Amino acid sequence: MGLTTDKLDFTTSLYQLIPVTNAEELLALLDTSWKKSKKILSNAKEDDFLPIWTIYSGDQIFMKMTKYEVIRPVLR
Repeated sequence: MGLTTDKLDFTTSLYQLIPVTNAEELLALLDTSWKKSKKILSNAKEDDFLPIWTIYSGDQIFMKMTKYEVIRPVLR
């Protein structure tokens, strides 16, 4: 989400929580998410990581940083 969007507004977000009820569903979700994320990262150019990504709710901003800073902890 951090690389494919510019923001996440909790008041208007279309984000849908995917229900997981057991380990098999969780592993399937992780596998699907991993494949999708790997494809997005593989196709990204260096400049794609430079724009600012913002998390907020209405007028209240919680976080504002480059897309690189958003995804960097996940890549460790």
